[in-house]
Amino acid sequence: MNSENSLFQPPQLIRELPSKPYLAFQYGATCAQDVEYRPQVFVNDPYPFIVNEDCLYLNIFSPDVSKVSGMAYPVLVFFHGGNFQTGSANDWPAHGLASRGIVVVTVNYRLGALGELIL
Repeated sequence: MNSENSLFQPPQLIRELPSKPYLAFQYGATCAQDVEYRPQVFVNDPYPFIVNEDCLYLNIFSPDVSKVSGMAYPVLVFFHGGNFQTGSANDWPAHGLASRGIVVVTVNYRLGALGELIL
């Protein structure tokens, strides 16, 4: 099932983990939103972005765990603001926090009519 016909379907359980690490060096798509609400965000965005309905992604920033083993790290989970109308997890890069020993997870969620419909 691809994302085009799975929008309103329940999540699919992953039965088998990948055999190799997934190296993610690019952000996932930003959820569709009304650009007129906050145009300055899109004009001055330092990161190139793609807008798509397939936008349910987590960005996970991790300290370099190859240097220390067996250490527990604090975890910060961040849901961006925007009144369920604008914004993206991609607007909040957390490389700095990860370099200080914090695992940061930023969450993309559907906005506006495709998510929390607020009239």
